[in-house]
Amino acid sequence: MYKTWFDTGRNDHLGVGEFFEYIIKALYTSVLKEGNMAIDGGANQGRHTFPMAKLVGNGGLVLGFEALPDYAARLRTALAAANVSNATIVNKAIGSRIGTTEFTFVPDCAGMSGIKERQGIPETAKKNITQIQVQLTTMDAELNEFPPDRIVRFVKLDLEGGEYDALRGAEFIMRYHQPLIVFEHAFDWSTKLYGYDKESWYDLFSRTGYSLFDLFGRPFAQANWGRRDTPWYMVAAKRIDDVEFVQRTLPALIEVIYEPCAKYIKHFKQPT
Repeated sequence: MYKTWFDTGRNDHLGVGEFFEYIIKALYTSVLKEGNMAIDGGANQGRHTFPMAKLVGNGGLVLGFEALPDYAARLRTALAAANVSNATIVNKAIGSRIGTTEFTFVPDCAGMSGIKERQGIPETAKKNITQIQVQLTTMDAELNEFPPDRIVRFVKLDLEGGEYDALRGAEFIMRYHQPLIVFEHAFDWSTKLYGYDKESWYDLFSRTGYSLFDLFGRPFAQANWGRRDTPWYMVAAKRIDDVEFVQRTLPALIEVIYEPCAKYIKHFKQPT
């Protein structure tokens, strides 16, 4: 059904990226309910933090991670100004260990900031890149600060290549909370930047019992690694109802989303 959703040229990343953000929102809007807990890794300005908080209601909680101090402070201020009391912002990077780490801050393109300096940063922005020291934590460790009856239902990770390390630090959550997870992934670019291989990447999901899909709901086996028509976001599902949702319901949601997003997209083709 989705043979050619993604134009292999990917020349209009802004438009394509906007489409992906709409799909991500559709995912957690379909899954999150009153009283749930959600994690927003790489919260930035709170694009997903705010709607997640509304979905989980006063009885729920959104745990947002933002490594950049100024951005974390601004997001806390914005949440307070909007009277959002069920979102907690943690001013730390997330990875597979606890401590400190150097963090690449790109002032002119803050969304491209990360533990490692990623590819694709505009030349005009590179001149202002700085390395800062930030606190590093794991999702499992931060969850220990909350009552054990808090069950994580959904995780969103946009960490500019650091998603695998962050998930390595969330194996308890993956095994026992079994959230639906959507995360950025750039294949060989991510593996080289963060020093792992695709076998280790697949093994993480295999040993925690997760099935892998791309953002369009297509199963993502090792043979699909590096396919040029694959979005740079993945979906990992463990619960039977989540697997069925991704396979059966998500494609229909994408069809609904596509038309309103068409104005953003120059290099997509209609599904066939």
